[in-house]
Amino acid sequence: MSKVSLANKYRPQTFEELTEQESIKVILENQIKTNSLKHAYLFCGGAGTR
Repeated sequence: MSKVSLANKYRPQTFEELTEQESIKVILENQIKTNSLKHAYLFCGGAGTR
């Protein structure tokens, strides 16, 4: 039996599952839809940090 970390087990799989950073979520969704990524985003911190 393979162990899966809780961070991986409960990590959102879709944008709809995200609960924080609504403005960043909208920006990323729009950039992906239009295939026009213009900025680099750095997401850091331990899993589950806000």
